[in-house]
Amino acid sequence: MIGLPEICDIPAAVDLQARCLDLGPAQEISFSGAAVRRCGTPFIQVLLAAANAAKASGAKVDLADPSQVLRESLEGLGLTAQLVEWEQEKNA
Repeated sequence: MIGLPEICDIPAAVDLQARCLDLGPAQEISFSGAAVRRCGTPFIQVLLAAANAAKASGAKVDLADPSQVLRESLEGLGLTAQLVEWEQEKNA
C-alpha cells in the first residue's frame, strides 16, 4: 500500500511518480489517503496517471480511506466518478 502524505504538493507528486514507477507494470496498487490534509491539482494529476497506467496493464487500483480533504479535492476537479470507482475496487 502506498500511503499518501499529509501535504500533497508538487514535491509529493514527484515522489509518488517515482514510487509508482518502481512498482513496475501489472502490479496491484492500493493508495491510502487517510493522512491527506492538503492536496493540489498536480498531485492528483500524477495519482490519476499512475492509476490509469496500472489499469492499462491490467492491474487493480484502489483508494483506501480517503480523507475529507482528498475527497473534496477530487470532487472539486469533477472526479467524483473516479473516486467512486476506486472505492468500489477496494471493496471488490
